[in-house]
Amino acid sequence: MPYLLQYPQKDQQPCSIILTRIQVWNLLHDRSPSCWLGPRNAWPFSATGTVITRALSSGKLLPHELDDRFQEVLKFIQRARVLNLPENAPEEMLDTPETAAQLRRAAAESIVMLKNERDILPFKYDKTTAVIGPNALFAAYCGGGSAALDPYHAISPLEGIHARVSQAKYALGAPGWKLLPPLSHLTKTESGQPGLDMTVYLDSPGLPNCNTADQIHVGRSEVFLMNYKNPHIKGYLYYADPSGTFTPDVTAEYEFSICVAGTAKMSIDGECIVDNASKQIRADNFFGTGTVEERGELLIEAGKMYYIKVEFGTDPTITFDRPGANGFGAGGI
Repeated sequence: MPYLLQYPQKDQQPCSIILTRIQVWNLLHDRSPSCWLGPRNAWPFSATGTVITRALSSGKLLPHELDDRFQEVLKFIQRARVLNLPENAPEEMLDTPETAAQLRRAAAESIVMLKNERDILPFKYDKTTAVIGPNALFAAYCGGGSAALDPYHAISPLEGIHARVSQAKYALGAPGWKLLPPLSHLTKTESGQPGLDMTVYLDSPGLPNCNTADQIHVGRSEVFLMNYKNPHIKGYLYYADPSGTFTPDVTAEYEFSICVAGTAKMSIDGECIVDNASKQIRADNFFGTGTVEERGELLIEAGKMYYIKVEFGTDPTITFDRPGANGFGAGGI
């Protein structure tokens, strides 16, 4: 792929993106050939400089090849300068009808239809449409990790189908997720916002005179504290309690789960449902520093509001050794 981006085929324009993620977190065994073929950026940065310096000294990488990579970065900077954005400026909203129309057009034009047997599309307004599968309920609008971002609006496939046809019925089908979907799709904060309230403590909440350090609105129930900063907190040992309410529309036996880099327990209306603190098993979550996904079940009644609370201790509270893995800041849940 880097070769095709560097040397496009006939009648194609060269790729002008900053090609980064192909060369991320040590996925390449040799950075010099990859430097010839296009990537302008590499992670982790700490390892790149030493490797490139040695490659230049040995002749494995030539100066003009490295200059080519720098030129691409400088070209990108020049194109970005026309936006007149100040450095380190605070994030601002640009949720305008023009922005929405542009994003919708880009999303629509990126869709590739592989087949349309029996003319299923466009939807027939005079027929009932069956929507089957767990992914229809969730707006999977981006990747995870470094690719995660908060959109202005996210519409699930089921919501989009309901907007076009009145006769649409949904069934869960066969769940195919590796981890259970985020709980924040269902929860609301004390003020009625989607997501969770999270209280951050300097000490374990069970201690008398526990000191509160922060109150945060958490839009997603995946909380990774690698970049969290607080002037009251020194080091990575502290505690947090995400909490919220949810009101199900179906009576059923529900599954709840937690995977954590740290320790965590989940309770519903005061009853402990998931314990991922007393006995922990290491897994590949959180870059190999976290636990398996511990699960619990509870019979939930439709129309009844439930209060969910998670008692979370950060990464230093984890109960097992992790040879070969480094913790990422305060961990996460």
